[in-house]
Amino acid sequence: MPDDLDCPFGAGRRGSLALLFSTTRGTGRLMMPAWAILSSGMRCFVRLQTMNVKSRAAYAIDTWMEVVLFALAQGSGLAFLWVVFTKIHAVGGWTLAEVAFLYGLMILSMALYRLGFQGVRDTGMMILDGTFDQVLTKPRNVMLLLSCRRANVNGFGDLLMGLAFVLFAAAELDYTWTPSRIFQLLLVVV
Repeated sequence: MPDDLDCPFGAGRRGSLALLFSTTRGTGRLMMPAWAILSSGMRCFVRLQTMNVKSRAAYAIDTWMEVVLFALAQGSGLAFLWVVFTKIHAVGGWTLAEVAFLYGLMILSMALYRLGFQGVRDTGMMILDGTFDQVLTKPRNVMLLLSCRRANVNGFGDLLMGLAFVLFAAAELDYTWTPSRIFQLLLVVV
């Protein structure tokens, strides 16, 4: 990881431990507001994940094939639902649009996991092969390092299809988009 990233607990100029705990800034991180710590961590997360995606995008054909194939895989799930609901118009009172809405929310949640947090899954294997110590000895947030360990670009295919399913189903259901409903949907996806 480059040293010039503005990461909490980072080795860069603005995120270094020396600067965070310096006596000229008060008592260090304890004096930093929570929103400043969170925004700094999010900035670092976005930068690290952007670097991961750029490194994967160096193989353009492989990247596009992965995105398209995962989008097609999710599309086949909706095609299956469509086939079922053409023969049976409602299953337990649920219509195709309602099931597609829930399916889209599930796919969006999987896309969020694949794009941002799939590296956490490798923690057990890292402990077994001894590479977890490398993460623990770095002066950065452990969860941040684990989640940014790798990003799967196939999550973009899931993201596209999940958004398409949710928007299609919302149009069929005459779903009214209010700020509170959008916030609720974001909470459901996360």
